[in-house]
Amino acid sequence: MRLGWRTRIGYGSGDYALNLFWQGTGYYLFFFYTDVIGLPVATAGVIFAIGGLWDAISDSLMGYWAERTKSRHGTYRPYLLYGCLPLALSFIAIFYPYPIENDLLLIIVVTLALLVFRSAYTLVSIPYAALSVRLSQDSDERTRLATVRIVFGFLGGITAIILAGGLQDQLSDRLAFPIFATLCACLSVPILLFCFHNSHETAANTPSTPAVYSLGQLVKSMRRNAAFLLLCCGIILVTLGGALIGKTVLYIFVYDLGDRAAGNLTILLMTIIPILTIPLWSLLALRFGKKIGWLAGSATAFIGMIFLYADRSGSVLMAMLGYGVIAAGLSSFAVLFWSMLPDTIEFGDLRSGVRMNRRWWG
Repeated sequence: MRLGWRTRIGYGSGDYALNLFWQGTGYYLFFFYTDVIGLPVATAGVIFAIGGLWDAISDSLMGYWAERTKSRHGTYRPYLLYGCLPLALSFIAIFYPYPIENDLLLIIVVTLALLVFRSAYTLVSIPYAALSVRLSQDSDERTRLATVRIVFGFLGGITAIILAGGLQDQLSDRLAFPIFATLCACLSVPILLFCFHNSHETAANTPSTPAVYSLGQLVKSMRRNAAFLLLCCGIILVTLGGALIGKTVLYIFVYDLGDRAAGNLTILLMTIIPILTIPLWSLLALRFGKKIGWLAGSATAFIGMIFLYADRSGSVLMAMLGYGVIAAGLSSFAVLFWSMLPDTIEFGDLRSGVRMNRRWWG
């Protein structure tokens, strides 16, 4: 059954709000740590690593917790309603230039602020991602839903980048980034509430009596579900590579090419390009299959990386071209992963009778 555009847009709008935060932290937070509040690069890297480790723990806990939630709003939707304000406030906190002279105390405060933000982001983003399964059980419709969602996500990223770039042009970094975070926070709350009101979990897609499985049963099911394991490994590698590319763009343009304005423009282009290419990846997947779409996206991103590595001209335009090709390739994973994930879960369900997103003993 096809979903109406009100549902598609309502659900997709949530990713607009989430990408104000995701792109904001991905492109600017590391730079804020090192060049605004003066943390050493190694220290900033350790703080990000701690945040990543916490994500690995909190994401799993949130998935376990969300699946067991029962409320009049459904299983996943309540987290959009009650999590939007804490998420907005925590985003402001990570871009605040704390006037702390003691280095150790500053590191502790910055780390705690990041962990609070990561927790708040997990509180909203994990249920939001799982909500798509409760909107439709049709594989092709999930591809369309994922396409709309990801387009909205990149629109959110564009908004964040335009705000950040414009403020940096007009103000000092120490003022620009806190104002940027506040504006993103103010935008996110009404949008997440809009998503909440227009994304309804249907009884047809919600298990009436969720099964309770032991941890051993789930592990056994995962071992038999090669498609799920391959998809997870693939997206982990894509996420690591994408994070490394995104966090270094501004440094390369500022310190290697000496053109900060071009760096901000490149970040903007890397967010605009996927809006143009995502519908193409979606059409390719619907026409030839999701596997072909994934491989084509991988090849495109690989070509862009090779071009960027091989170019020794020092040309700003060549660097922008390389990053643009990479962005076009990486955009395929955004839509295909969220479209393929429910398919792999259902594949495992058919093979083992154990559904990965149902309850396990605890």
